[in-house]
Amino acid sequence: MDFRVLGPVTVRTDSGERVASGGKLWTFAALLLVHPGETVARERVITEIWNGTPPPSAGANLRTYAMGLRRLLGSRAGRFTGHPAGYRLDVEPVDVDLCVFERHAAAGRAALPGDPATAAEHFGRALGLWRGAPLAGPRHGPVLAMTAEILDEQRLNVGEDRFAALLDLGRYEEAAGGLRRHLAGHPLRERAWVQLMTALYRQGDPAAALAAYADARAALADGLGIDPGEELRALQQVVLRRDALPPPRRALITATVAAEPAAPRQLPRVTPFFVGRAAELAAIRSALEAVPDGPVAVAVHGPGGVGKSALVLRAAHAAAARFPDGQLYADLRGTSLTSAPVPATTVLARFLRALDVPSAEISGDPDEDAARLRSVLADRRVLVVLDNAAGAEQVTPLLPATAGCAVLITGRRPLDPLDAIVLPVNPLSEAEAVRLLAELAGTERIDAEPEAAARVVRHGDRLPLAVRVAGARLAARPEWPVAMLADRLDDDAARLDELRHGDLAVRTCLRVGYRDLAAADPVAARALRLAGAAGLSHVRAQAVAALLDDVPRVARDALDRLADAQLVHAEGPDSYRMHDLVRLFAAELASAEDGGDGDAALRRLASHYLGTAREAARCLRDDPVAEIAGDWLEPDWAVPPPFAGPSEAVAWLEAERDGMVALARRLADTPDRSARLAIDLMWVLQSYLPRGGHWSDYALLAEQARRVADRLGDRRGEILAWTILSGADQQASRFDAAAEKLNRALGLAQRTGSPTGEASVLSHLGHLYQLRGDDERALTYYARALSRYELMKLPLQRGLLLHNIGEIHLARGDAEEAVALLDAALRLQRGCRDRLGAALTLAMLTVAYCELDRHDAAQANGTEAVRLAAETGHRQAEWLALLGRAESLLRLGRVEESREAANTALEVAARPADDYRRALATYALARAADALGRVTEARTLWDRATALRATTRTPPLPVLERLLHLPTASAR
Repeated sequence: MDFRVLGPVTVRTDSGERVASGGKLWTFAALLLVHPGETVARERVITEIWNGTPPPSAGANLRTYAMGLRRLLGSRAGRFTGHPAGYRLDVEPVDVDLCVFERHAAAGRAALPGDPATAAEHFGRALGLWRGAPLAGPRHGPVLAMTAEILDEQRLNVGEDRFAALLDLGRYEEAAGGLRRHLAGHPLRERAWVQLMTALYRQGDPAAALAAYADARAALADGLGIDPGEELRALQQVVLRRDALPPPRRALITATVAAEPAAPRQLPRVTPFFVGRAAELAAIRSALEAVPDGPVAVAVHGPGGVGKSALVLRAAHAAAARFPDGQLYADLRGTSLTSAPVPATTVLARFLRALDVPSAEISGDPDEDAARLRSVLADRRVLVVLDNAAGAEQVTPLLPATAGCAVLITGRRPLDPLDAIVLPVNPLSEAEAVRLLAELAGTERIDAEPEAAARVVRHGDRLPLAVRVAGARLAARPEWPVAMLADRLDDDAARLDELRHGDLAVRTCLRVGYRDLAAADPVAARALRLAGAAGLSHVRAQAVAALLDDVPRVARDALDRLADAQLVHAEGPDSYRMHDLVRLFAAELASAEDGGDGDAALRRLASHYLGTAREAARCLRDDPVAEIAGDWLEPDWAVPPPFAGPSEAVAWLEAERDGMVALARRLADTPDRSARLAIDLMWVLQSYLPRGGHWSDYALLAEQARRVADRLGDRRGEILAWTILSGADQQASRFDAAAEKLNRALGLAQRTGSPTGEASVLSHLGHLYQLRGDDERALTYYARALSRYELMKLPLQRGLLLHNIGEIHLARGDAEEAVALLDAALRLQRGCRDRLGAALTLAMLTVAYCELDRHDAAQANGTEAVRLAAETGHRQAEWLALLGRAESLLRLGRVEESREAANTALEVAARPADDYRRALATYALARAADALGRVTEARTLWDRATALRATTRTPPLPVLERLLHLPTASAR
């Protein structure tokens, strides 16, 4: 096998076996190996590698580990892929010891009832795959730690299944020897003690069987403080009386207890509409299979509408046969809007009556009745389901205390004081949510409109409740196209109204959580409302502090309470996500409850955002043109925190980008000066947003700024807004529309006498004609802009122009002149601390030196460009430098390194997704595969790249296309 996790993590490489060390690369590898063939989200990988506390550079570091993993896999590197959703390792089940183990275990259990010999053989093969503690070597984050525990439990269960098969085959001596060794390491496993006593008694050694019982009783008392369970005690009595061994346990009880009452079967029916949740069901099943060692409680928590009850009821029905003495169920109504939580005394009385305790013996005293329930359950195997719990205090009296029973609990909040396995439940994946929608509305109907169906479930935050409402509405309106419902859900103001059908309503579900929060913590409730009013999806403590006009500590406490209430979700240290439906509901509340206080809060947040964004932008480049007056700022909240460097500044901009754009949109129509936030942010973020690939956000911000600038008579702001909107058109190859906007901006600049505005528009006109392939007109406009910038002594802008002129010369085949111009640009950029411009110029120098076959210079510039681009979030520069390095490495014959660089470029192109960049990175991979003699792989990659290139609207980069030997546009 190529991959082994049932012991030290091991990968078979081209040069032999590699055993895991404690490094982060191996944590990455192990996480993918326990999810073979599945896409593991980037956020989940980062959480696992850094155990929930990632550094600001986590994304860039992860790409490095991905490159390392490809190197480790060698000839099998093609099985490893990275894309926007995450990372995936496609392996055949026969190549992973875990998959082979699970296959043999399942085959053994299937054979056990009728063919114990075959079962024993399968169980033996499964156990033979183990080489020690599972997942040994790598450091464990939360997923690997839990997986290792589950795997250990599975190994013990399979071992005991094998002993059961040996007993059925009459191989008592072999079973007894194995069971003694098994119990020496795991003395609390009651099932194994039963098996050992059975094996010894069947061998004709009742004294040894009774000694084993004494050992079991001592072990259980010392380890758990409990007596042996009913099955062990019954077996002891059989041995003492020298009776024949009993029939199965249920038959024994039926024979010895006259007229036993019917066991309660209280589980409600399961919904027929259920998808996904395989991991959660497996975790619950694994926990319930461990019941013989002691009472087990599994506490499932998650936001309202996420499907906790449906999950637990499905798991309970699946496990019902393991609890022959009954299944108890109670809806504790901890999340009801119309009734109070059910008191524990009421539930105790119901359970006791269901267990045939006469009503006259039920006292109504919670302590007395709880003790009675524990006594009644002590000798039984009963599953208890406690649905919709309000808190631990409601649940605690209802818990059994002895082995044989299990409890499944659902609630919105984690029930911390309980000694329970905690299982969070999150929204469905998009694919699962669409599948659920199809089950409700009809598969053919959903398959006919896949994009509309995806929009519907995204608007419902992939919550099963919201999907059920949408599905019910579509089922009730068969004449509606799915796109019609998607269009109606597009309207933020109407979305919660649309997500209502009969008794199902998302707003009602949200109102329950808010009601409980407002009663317990008014500060957290106010933070929720104000964050919703600001339109925030990603929430951090400093932003909430500005909204509350309080210190960050109070804000952090409020966010912790919101996370406990499942109204926001922690994504990392000081980073929380508010789903859209919660945000819309919170905005409704703010409109009704906060009034003028809400307006003041938004001004404080706007001041915090602008002041901090300005400082972050300064970490990336010094640009005097981007200075803003800021006369509307709240002084106390416009003081930015210090940034340790560009990486930290970019991390802040990435985290707050959505919030800044949303708030600018929210304030654009306000009558006071805070409406200028859109204009000022547009100035401050003009370097960061386009170079990070965030053109949609930039265009949205510019459109808001244009409207505000027009209303306020800010012509300088109007000029920049039209220029940015033209840039968005250029990115989509809408060149005529782009030219119209630039000419409009040029007329404004000339009429208002704005030399910097006029020079900027001329520069952008040059870039437009460069993209169109009209180099002469481009150079004419660049020359006009350059002369103006020289007069104004603006080195940053001159550096940008020299870069563009150098790029034109490179495209014309004059690489020597291009290098001279690019070097001049780089000197200016370094002189004015323009890290963004320097990253792009270094990347273009990588390409130029590769053209000149000066590969030492190409590699040196490329390495520096990648570092600087990753540090400043300049994805275009990072992608360009990686492809330049990949081609240079290929020409040097270092093909595997070329593949690594191209693969990393492909990952960069996926965030945000850009089909043109993905196409060129895939071409580079195809060229590397061809150089390695992998003709079929090369052809597949080439065809995939050609298909991507044919559909993209992004303007081409002739310089790079020629470097990669691609066919010209006319030959496509």
